[in-house]
Amino acid sequence: MPQLNIDGKTVRVDGDTAQRIMNISERPEIKKILDEFWTEKKLGRHTDLKSDHGSILLKTLQVDPEIFREDLMRNKLKLGNFSSSLESVITGTKLSGDLKSSYVKDCLGVTTVRPAIGKGEFLFAASFVNLGFSSRAGDLVDLDTGAKIEVKGISAVLGNSQGGKFRPMTAKTMGTVFNYLGIDDVPKQDYYLSEENAKKIKTAIGLDREKAKQIFTFLQNLRAENEAVARDAVPLYFEKKQLIRIVAAMHLYAYMKIEMDDYLLIVNDEKFSIFRAPDSLEAAYDVIEKMNLKPWREGEYGIKVTLGKDTR
Repeated sequence: MPQLNIDGKTVRVDGDTAQRIMNISERPEIKKILDEFWTEKKLGRHTDLKSDHGSILLKTLQVDPEIFREDLMRNKLKLGNFSSSLESVITGTKLSGDLKSSYVKDCLGVTTVRPAIGKGEFLFAASFVNLGFSSRAGDLVDLDTGAKIEVKGISAVLGNSQGGKFRPMTAKTMGTVFNYLGIDDVPKQDYYLSEENAKKIKTAIGLDREKAKQIFTFLQNLRAENEAVARDAVPLYFEKKQLIRIVAAMHLYAYMKIEMDDYLLIVNDEKFSIFRAPDSLEAAYDVIEKMNLKPWREGEYGIKVTLGKDTR
């Protein structure tokens, strides 16, 4: 494995990374931009991403590097509740005209396993000077305000296996639901939260609010069940009549609270949406209404969500 001297330190890198770094070293004006932009605080735990950004810039930069540097160092994302196209990350910001359209696709392709970077995280960190990778928990952080941003891609799980805070769907969980409601016509292989099973559960609940509260207690993904959340779910359920979406709202609300995130940034292949962390189950439901949901299957630590294509 090759060894290179980077910032006065000798490090071992793989061949592809070594080639990227050597390519960038031949363009000192690009290296200068990277060194200024990618501060230690911005990189967080991802100290090797500077070369990925440099490699993309070598292919996509279409203005004088100094013009790009000035635009990049002034390019900030103001967090709030809004949606836009992924292309607008460059076309609707100070980077407009500086980069080829392929920049977005190339940045979306940068992901890692450990420490994990999911789809979209690198694009936003590489494009906005005020966004960086968290050095602790969470995905991104607003370097100006300290706000934590949870980033989710396609079929993202509203929960995780870290720290024992969440519990996965199991056949036992669904067995408890079915036994409580007297449902006895579901094959064992279908013991998960599907649309078909949701219809059976809704029919069995009827207008019984106590049954509804108990079901929403069972279908939380928390290790420690929260009766208050289940209680808040009941009036929302009888208003909306959307059992799986109510369950997803519980999962989202709990996830953002437990992870102490301030914003949710979710991306699909074309768009992104940013939401403030919901301060109530009803607010969480409003976010979930913008999502496409998958069944909650055995072994998954929460319902899987994808940003809807028609989000405005």
